[in-house]
Amino acid sequence: MVRLKLTGVEDPIDLLDKLSLPNLKDLEIGVDHPFPRYPAHKPQALQDFVERSRCRLSCFKIVEPRFTNERMKEYHSLSFLRDVEFVAVLRKSVQDDLWKCLSP
Repeated sequence: MVRLKLTGVEDPIDLLDKLSLPNLKDLEIGVDHPFPRYPAHKPQALQDFVERSRCRLSCFKIVEPRFTNERMKEYHSLSFLRDVEFVAVLRKSVQDDLWKCLSP
């Protein structure tokens, strides 16, 4: 598998604990916690996945509406991101924009 997109209300990163994908190049994670009661994922789980898989990502995207500056610092410390050519962080979900368009 070369491309993987994980999305979900619950934390989709939990799935990575069960995977090893050495040929993975593109990884997109969509974390949508609509309620504060859901705990935020641990960025270290991504680092562990990349090390276990021994994959060389060229593209990493994360969509997390509540992505904070504190969270950015946590990601900045992950060594696997230093070698990734394209990194994108999207703080708003498409549903937010759609909701605004549909609202009076």
